[in-house]
Formats: sequence, C-alpha cells, structure tokens
Amino acid sequence: MSISEHLFRYSFDNENKQILLNFLKTAEEHKKNKFCNFSEHKSLSKFICLDESLERELKDYVSKQNVVIDITEDDDQDQSSSKDIIEFVNENLSIIVNANQSTVNDLIHSIKEYLETEKCISISILNTLIESDVKEIVFSLLTDILNTEEVLSFGTSLQKANIDNHFVIAYYIKYLLISKLTFEYSDQLQDILNQFSTRYPNITLEELNEVLLNIGDNCKIVLQFINGLNVEFKTCLLKKFVFNCKTFNENYIPVVETLISAHVEYNILNKLIEILSNASGSFINDKSFGKFLVKVVTLLGKNVTSVEQPLRHIIGSHKSIWKSKIQKTFDDCLQDCSFSQTFKC
Repeated sequence: MSISEHLFRYSFDNENKQILLNFLKTAEEHKKNKFCNFSEHKSLSKFICLDESLERELKDYVSKQNVVIDITEDDDQDQSSSKDIIEFVNENLSIIVNANQSTVNDLIHSIKEYLETEKCISISILNTLIESDVKEIVFSLLTDILNTEEVLSFGTSLQKANIDNHFVIAYYIKYLLISKLTFEYSDQLQDILNQFSTRYPNITLEELNEVLLNIGDNCKIVLQFINGLNVEFKTCLLKKFVFNCKTFNENYIPVVETLISAHVEYNILNKLIEILSNASGSFINDKSFGKFLVKVVTLLGKNVTSVEQPLRHIIGSHKSIWKSKIQKTFDDCLQDCSFSQTFKC
C-alpha cells in the first residue's frame, strides 16, 4: 500500500463550495490543453478529494451553458472572483504541503539512518521512495543533509537494486551527485559519475547539460569531473550542449574546450561555428576566445570550406594577439583542402 494512502485527506466545507466549483469548472474546460499536467492532477487528487454530492454538483455545474456577460457591467466583481479563487487555491496548497510533510520527514529520516548505519538503503525504502509523490522534495532537502560518503553509498544502492525509475535517477544526479561535484575532486565521485554516465546515459546527459548551460566562472572542479568521462559520452554531451546553446558567453569557452576532440562530428562543429559567429562581436579583443578559435579551426581541418564564410567573418572582426595564428591555421586548412582536390584530379 502506498504511503500517500495513509495521509490526511482534506474535505472542502460548504463555505468555499461556490469558489471551488468555479475553479473546477475552469479546470474541466481546459483539461485538454497541451499544458495540462495530468501527473500533477493525479498527485493532488490523493489529498484533495471530492465527496459524491459535490462531484454530482460539479457535473451539473459544468454541463450548464456559459453565462453571457453584459459588457456594460463593472468588471470589479469578476476581478474579485478571480482573486478569491487564487487565494483559495493558495490556502489549500499549504494544506497539501502540510499533509505531505510527514511523508517527507519519514523518508529523509529512513534514508539518512540507513546510510549512516548500513552504508546502503534497503529495497523497501527505495520502493517507498519510488511510489511516493514527494520524490523531488525529498532529494532537494537531502542535498544539505547527506555528506559525500553517504551520496556515494546512495548511488551504489540505486545501482545494486537495479533502480531504473527516471525521476529517482534524475533527482539523485541533480540534487545529490552534482552538488558534490562543485566542491572538491575525488576519484570516488569520478567513479560514480562514470558509472551513471554508462548505466543511465540519457538521464546523465540531460542533467549535466543543464549544469553546463548555467555554468558560472568558478567551474574548474566540475569540468575536471566532466573531463574524466569517456570520449564518446563527452562528444554526446557537446552535441546536446551546442544544440541547446542560445547565446555563447565567456563561461562556455572552457566548457567546449573540455568536451571538444578530434572525434566530434562535423555537424556539431558546424553548429558551433554558427554560434561563435553570432557571438563574435562580444569577443573581439578576448585572448581566451582567440586561443579557443585556433583549436576549433584546427579540428575542422579540411572541413573549413563548408563553414568558410562564417569563419572569415569571425577572423575578420577578431583583434586579439591570436588573430595571426587563427588566420594562418585557417589558410593552411584551406590550402590542404585545395591541394587534396588538385591531387584527386
């Protein structure tokens, strides 16, 4: 039996019935909207249940024709009604949180106790976590509760138990593992990151990509961990990063330098050049950007002809001490390409 079945269920009183009916009618009318979250509805319905009489009333209420509004009427009443509904929902959301609190506390206490005493988490606790509706809350709170050794033991427990629940794995990586990657490098953390990148590659890619897209200037330790991943995974991560990067900034230079290699596919490099061309105006005198361009052009090699024009735009506007080196590398690549074509003829 799920823990949520034991939780307190809130019943609405008659005083709020009209507000509730207005709210539920609106929800009914928009339930086919693409943004409707049925998973959230399922979770909330466990704590906010309607009695049979109210359900019948709702069906009758929803089936009524929409009332024609007289545009000459003062809209203060409508605004007041909307405000009442918002206040009503906010008030009852706090009740849901309170109802969930005992579940959250129980799970956190059990997880912490098992990790402290057994160095692992039992299957029953893991299953309870999977079945719960408060997974993300639990993981987010565990961020400041578990130490590095306990985070490592948690990850080992998930793998030994063959847990493949998407949310549990994603939240573990997002809230626990990644939070430890920002403090100090360790071989143990590198090992668990490598294991998860192999066993749960897609989830790990998603979570690490979010980290890289939001990375700050103090990123050396995180990038050290990422550099320790295998080349194939880093290539996939670079692809996801490049195709999700909207605006290139200076913090992205060490990110791409860490991920890029001779194994990178041309379409990734092509997309990268497009992004760099759009951002080049912000890096005209930037030495790091110039040095970075030398590496990118070198990796392009004979493929520079396919991105010749955007590269000429970038090089033409660049003014750092690396400009001549970039230009020479670019010209050499073009010459090699021309020579190869002549040789073939």
